Amino acid sequence: MVQQGAEETSVELRWRHRGGDEVWVALHCSLFSDFKSSAPCLIVQAQDVTARRRAENRLQHIAYHDGLTDLPNAAASTSASSRPSSAAIAGHGITSL
Repeated sequence: MVQQGAEETSVELRWRHRGGDEVWVALHCSLFSDFKSSAPCLIVQAQDVTARRRAENRLQHIAYHDGLTDLPNAAASTSASSRPSSAAIAGHGITSL
């Protein structure tokens, strides 16, 4: 991030609270140069996005499950056949949640 004037990056992380609850945090980091100093400065912002992640997961569940029986619907089976398996993803260093 130090190569040019102002660069930034963002990532969302899943953490576990000491009580066992999941907490999703969005981290935003930016580098900038202060005209009074030759050293680069770093700003880090952390935001709790747990409510948004839960809402997204709930909407995905509603989209792929029958409202009456809670069984997977036709869209779920079509989607599952077009997605790579968890084992294939894990083999490339990517984990699915």
